[in-house]
Amino acid sequence: MGVPGSATVLSKGQKRFNKLIADIQTQRLLLAQWRDFHGVYQARVASELVPLQDQLHDKRAAMAKVLDQALPHPSLGKTHRAKIQDILQNLLAELVMESNDPELVALHDKHSEMSLQEMQTDDMEMTQAFASDFFGMDLDGHDAQTTEELAQQIQQKLHERALLQEDSAQEKKPTRKKSAKTMAAEAKREQAAQAATQSLREVYRKLASALHPDREPDATRRDHKTALMKRVNKAYEASDLLALLELQLEIEQIDTDALRLRPRAYTYIGDVPFLAVFDKPLSDWGWAVKELEDRVIAALAILLLSPVMIGVAIAVKTTSRGPILFRQKRHGFNNQLVE
Repeated sequence: MGVPGSATVLSKGQKRFNKLIADIQTQRLLLAQWRDFHGVYQARVASELVPLQDQLHDKRAAMAKVLDQALPHPSLGKTHRAKIQDILQNLLAELVMESNDPELVALHDKHSEMSLQEMQTDDMEMTQAFASDFFGMDLDGHDAQTTEELAQQIQQKLHERALLQEDSAQEKKPTRKKSAKTMAAEAKREQAAQAATQSLREVYRKLASALHPDREPDATRRDHKTALMKRVNKAYEASDLLALLELQLEIEQIDTDALRLRPRAYTYIGDVPFLAVFDKPLSDWGWAVKELEDRVIAALAILLLSPVMIGVAIAVKTTSRGPILFRQKRHGFNNQLVE
């Protein structure tokens, strides 16, 4: 993912960066597919499953009515009549739970020892007694119409009670002074969060300055910049630093020829991964001037200090083993190895 038209060979860090961007895009597509599938699933449930469930309910209701009409037939013996009665009671108990059809309720009350209203009242009283005995709740005067509504009110009261107990425990808990290590860790996390916010604002500021549509005289480019600016605002509102960086690459605001990545191309702020991306501190003539300055100053220093350096070299050679010049591998800009 270099700049269009650039033939520069990408470094290992740049290839790693591009792979991470591609992996993130793949995961975004998968997430979008899952979100789209949820809507498709709900639509299929509404268009296919629900009509089938309604049809099944209607067929079972028709079956209950047929059994009700066949029950008093004289050809049925006592055993058959008892089996039909048992099937009817179970079937109607399920049907009246699915819908409050007055005809089905009447059939249920006809074949059941207790009416539906009496059963609901009994269930409400049992639920209320259970809440009183096990949780010590006084539910007198509740406004629930069904056992489900009463159960929800009980659950809500239990949740409120748990919150009160937790608050009380926190008040009674003695405040312990934070250790220096804990305070340092909290300060480091806060500093990291502030740095991330600052980076987000800086990238947003640069993009807004480059894409502001009011500064574009061409109508076509102005429309294009307006669309890009909407994406920038959306990413900024979501605190999506990666999306802003991708937009910078898209409009070529980041010079990928000068871009360098650390060998470990990512770091973490809390649980959020961030790509570590830096630009060269010097470019164009600035780099040439610095190179010339370093070489001229180094040559003059060698000439002026050569007598002292010769004496030091002799002393080192006569008093210690090994070479006179010490060489060591170091890491320079963006953790690049320098020998």
